[in-house]
Amino acid sequence: NESLSHSVSAGETVYVQVAGMPPAPGLTSATHPDYDLDINFGAPPLISPIEFQQTPQSTPITIPFTVSDADTPLNSLLLGGQSSETSVVPTGNISFAGSGVNRTVTITPTPGATGFTIITLSINDGQTTTTEGFTLIVAGVNINRRPTDRKSTRLNSSHIPLSRMP
Repeated sequence: NESLSHSVSAGETVYVQVAGMPPAPGLTSATHPDYDLDINFGAPPLISPIEFQQTPQSTPITIPFTVSDADTPLNSLLLGGQSSETSVVPTGNISFAGSGVNRTVTITPTPGATGFTIITLSINDGQTTTTEGFTLIVAGVNINRRPTDRKSTRLNSSHIPLSRMP
């Protein structure tokens, strides 16, 4: 048993000749009584870029994106997601929907949590995994409250030096 490896780029044409077989341009698979040959020069799966996102505290966000793969049926692609800050968004709170080229990811922050996290989406075609990351800010809710202790918020003008502008 001998093995041969060669790195190729997507779209690169490779000519393969196995003893006893004529050369075959664009060969993707072939068999020979003495050899099994399985070659895959496919393009990796891709996820469209996702820009910076923001959601209010305790509010899920649904983000549309697209997927593509030149040589794998789109409904066969596997999607995954991870959060860099699981106290803000647990990885289990990342879910996917859609089919074909159009997909969505719904991200549900931890109730009451605020902060930021890097969300990394992954796509796998059975051979290659590609990732796309973006920042998600979970912002605190700005509630306009009245002060409970008016003295602590009242300004005493006698303690502020004033000067006349020329």
